[in-house]
Amino acid sequence: MRKALAGLLVLLLLLPLVALGGLALLGVDRFRPWVERIAAAALERPVAIEGGLALDWSLPPGMRAEGLVLGPRPGESEPLARIGRLEVRLAILPLLSGRLDVDRLRLADATVALPGGATGRVDGEPGGSKPGAASAARATPPLPIAREVRLERVRVRLPAATGRPAPTLLITALDGALPDPEGPLRLDATGELEGRAWAAKLALDSPRALLDGHKARLEPLALELAGSDLEGVLALDPGGPRPRLEGRLESRRLELPLLAALFAGAEAESAGGSRVGGGDRGGRGGRVIPDLPIELSGLRGIEARLELRVAELLTGGPPLHELVLPVEIGNGRLVAAPIAAGLAGGRLGGRFEADGGQPQPVLAASLELRGVATARLQRELGQEPTVEAPLDLDLELTGRGRSLAALLAGAEGELTAAVGAGRVRALALDRIAGGVREAARALLSQGSEGWVELRCAVFDLPVRVGVAEFRVAVAETARARVTAEGRLDLGSERLDLTLVPRSRGATLNIAVPVRLRGTLAAPEIALDQREAARRAALGLLGALAFPPAAMAAFVDLGASGNPCLASEPPPAEGGAPAGGPALPGMDALRRGLEGLFGGGRR
Repeated sequence: MRKALAGLLVLLLLLPLVALGGLALLGVDRFRPWVERIAAAALERPVAIEGGLALDWSLPPGMRAEGLVLGPRPGESEPLARIGRLEVRLAILPLLSGRLDVDRLRLADATVALPGGATGRVDGEPGGSKPGAASAARATPPLPIAREVRLERVRVRLPAATGRPAPTLLITALDGALPDPEGPLRLDATGELEGRAWAAKLALDSPRALLDGHKARLEPLALELAGSDLEGVLALDPGGPRPRLEGRLESRRLELPLLAALFAGAEAESAGGSRVGGGDRGGRGGRVIPDLPIELSGLRGIEARLELRVAELLTGGPPLHELVLPVEIGNGRLVAAPIAAGLAGGRLGGRFEADGGQPQPVLAASLELRGVATARLQRELGQEPTVEAPLDLDLELTGRGRSLAALLAGAEGELTAAVGAGRVRALALDRIAGGVREAARALLSQGSEGWVELRCAVFDLPVRVGVAEFRVAVAETARARVTAEGRLDLGSERLDLTLVPRSRGATLNIAVPVRLRGTLAAPEIALDQREAARRAALGLLGALAFPPAAMAAFVDLGASGNPCLASEPPPAEGGAPAGGPALPGMDALRRGLEGLFGGGRR
């Protein structure tokens, strides 16, 4: 019996050697059609070996293929991959027991085109889903052992956004290993995306668990791209009614505009590079608010609980510092709260909600700013500072609609803001609109060529059914107070505002209201002498009292002591009548306003 067993073992060892000897005598390239058919059946797509097919007789033995083409499936316009060289070394003994044990796999000089959207398969075709096959799909085959995987110079063409060229991901080098089918998968890679360097290092604790519909964990997870980085831990559970993602991610720096541009295959725009003036001011059919679509249905297909912490987040506008962003997704609803970050020397806090489970998408935002330095904020926007003063702001806004324009047309909420003591730069204003500096110096300054004193400014704008009412709007310097009243319809974008300047002294008459009418895209600016006379007759010039609701809003803001909230007494007797001589520079102010808003005098 022992001799029989020993003989059987020797036979099993000799069979692979005999087979390999036969291949050597006949030439392995003669078996190319057979190899192509076997590979095509396994991959469910055409396979061709356009170069050579050869065996490597070192231990363990291997096979090398050159010019390997993975052709397109029906409905695909191009091959999935063209591979310059593929080398595989397999352990012999595991093959005898039907187990695939890859000792080493190397792939080099390849181009891969990822199909965008549907691949052309339909139910019933090879690779397509079939009714009643869900349970069978869960019975995944055994994973192969892969002790060493090496990819070099692999170009992956990613799906392109509409109207944009497809971005290309270059994998300069990738090293991976799955030494145990039940154990972790490790990957370490470097490369370029549209000419920008990237690197990735990750470990998936159990690919088998993930394929079987169980929870798996990515740790470590470290990514770098174009100066941005992200690291942390993610856990994915594909079981249950919806996949669930949990984790915590941290970053030293994220540059969102550049990352978005790279993946969209477009050049990144510089931060703060928004266009002022020129171009089509009217935008969509003479409108300013864009008709951007809002699509939240994707929230119904996933559940998540994540926390993101970013030391510096570049948004294309002012950067955020020490951002903390917790996010939960469930039942089609996303909640990000409490949000906290540093902004322009102050603090930002808030909450954001998006509900994709409603017939129409619903968005709700709550924003709180405290101690924001306005001059620093303008510099971070790429603008020359025109105001140096602290800003506090509260914003509550809720709306529903399938586009941004529709959402704002029916929005509800309130904006409350208070600006503390500081200064305004008249010279910078003149660069925006010619003639403003001349009027501002006559109206506000105390002999300073560059900066003029700002005592305070307060604003309260309740929004009801898409209409913002200027319930409180006051700005004050040592020599003048300017108030505003009226409304802005966010649906029609129509303006109906009146700005009323009033001198705090008795020697200047500046109580000539400025009217703004028309639309945001085409405002009309005019000086209103008749309104000034009417206000003077009614004793309304400067006599300003605030409704209790407005005062309550400023108490919540912590700005109840702002001097702009004090009621203004009527003008002193002996002051110039409303219809008297106009303030020097008022014509220049009117011209400047027309240049700034692009409107015309009525």
